[in-house]
Amino acid sequence: MKKIPGILGRSLLIGVAGLFILLSIGGVAGVWYVNRQAVHVTLAVFSVVGNGVAVVDSGVSRVLEHVKDARSEITLTTQDITTLSQNLKDNHPGLVALSERLEARLAPTVDRIQTQLAPVQEGVAGVDAVLTVANSLPYFQEKAPGLQPIQDALQDVAGLSADVRQLRTTLRAAAEGRADAMTDETAALLLRIAKRVDDRLARIQTRLQDLLNQIEALQERIAQKKVRILFTLNLIAAFITLMFLWIIYSQIVVIREQVRGWRHAAGDEDLSVHEPVAFDAAVTRDGTADDEVSPPADAMQTPDAPDVSDAPAPPQPLTLENEGD
Repeated sequence: MKKIPGILGRSLLIGVAGLFILLSIGGVAGVWYVNRQAVHVTLAVFSVVGNGVAVVDSGVSRVLEHVKDARSEITLTTQDITTLSQNLKDNHPGLVALSERLEARLAPTVDRIQTQLAPVQEGVAGVDAVLTVANSLPYFQEKAPGLQPIQDALQDVAGLSADVRQLRTTLRAAAEGRADAMTDETAALLLRIAKRVDDRLARIQTRLQDLLNQIEALQERIAQKKVRILFTLNLIAAFITLMFLWIIYSQIVVIREQVRGWRHAAGDEDLSVHEPVAFDAAVTRDGTADDEVSPPADAMQTPDAPDVSDAPAPPQPLTLENEGD
C-alpha cells in the first residue's frame, strides 16, 4: 500500500510529460503553418509592389526612348533648317521634304510621348498606394517616387506639342508659299522654335531619367528587403521549432527517468519477497522466547574429550588372602 502514491505520482508525471510532447509537436506544426501563411502573404505583397514598379519602369523606359528619338529628329531638323536658311530661294524642295518628314516622324513621336506619359503617372500613384499597404510589414518602410517630376514632364509635353504644332505650321507655310517670299526672319523663327522644342525634350528626358533611376533604386531595395524579411520569418520559425524540440527532448528524459524508477521499485519489491525471514528471538519448547538459542547438548561436548563413563576401570592390585597361612 505504501508504493501506491509513488506509482500514482510517476504515472502523473509521465502523463504530463506526454501531454507536453503532444503540445510541442502540435506547436511545431502550427509554427510552420503560420510561417507558410506569412511567407505567402509577404510574397503576394512583394509581387504586387514589384509588378507595379515594373510597369512604371517599362512605361518610363518607353517614353525615354521616344524622347530620344524626338531629340534626334529635332536635331536633324535644326541642321536642315540651318542649311536651307542660307539659300531659301534655291532650296524650296528641301523645305517641302523637311515639312513632310516633320509631319511623318516628329509629330507622331511627340503624340506618343504625351499618350504614354499619362499611364506612367497613374502607375506611380498606384505604386504609392501599394507601398502604403506594404509598409505594414515588419522591416519594410518605403516611399514611392514623387509625382512632381511626372507632372512637370506633362506640362513640358503640353508646351512641346504646341511648339511642334507651330513648327509644322511654319514649315508647311514656307513649303507651300513662294520661294522668293521666304525671309531670314522666317528661318530665324524656325530655328527658335526648333531650339525651344529641343530644350523641352531635354528637360523631359532629364526628369524621366531621374525618375527611372529612382525606380531602379526602389526595385533594388525591395529585392533586398524581400530576402531579409523571408530570412527573418524562417529564422523565427526555426528558433521556435528548436525550442519545441528541446521541450520534447526534456520530456522524453523525464519519462525515461520515471520508467527507470518504476522498474527499480518493482525489482526491490521482488527481492524483499524472496528474502528469508530472520527471527530476533527463538521460541522455546514451552512457548517462551529466549534471547539466545542454546546449542544442543551434543554440540557442547568437545570432540577430543573422551567419555569417562565408557572408559575401562583401572586394574585393582592383587591381595593374598591366605598370606597368614
